Amino acid sequence: MLSGVVLHLVINCAAILRNTLSVSLVTGLFILLNNAVPQSQRGAANAISITAMSIFKALGPARGGALFSWA
Repeated sequence: MLSGVVLHLVINCAAILRNTLSVSLVTGLFILLNNAVPQSQRGAANAISITAMSIFKALGPARGGALFSWA
């Protein structure tokens, strides 16, 4: 239904919103993590959370593609 400049603007706005929400979520989770863990264990907790986030970001598109092809 959309085409041309309007389609381009809608896609850009959706991408900006997605990136903003992603950054806000990650920042909020790091703040919660830093408040929940003692200062002596903060480095290890941050490393574990970053590792888990990287693994899920790597597996997410493959899982989404498999779910999409299955549906």
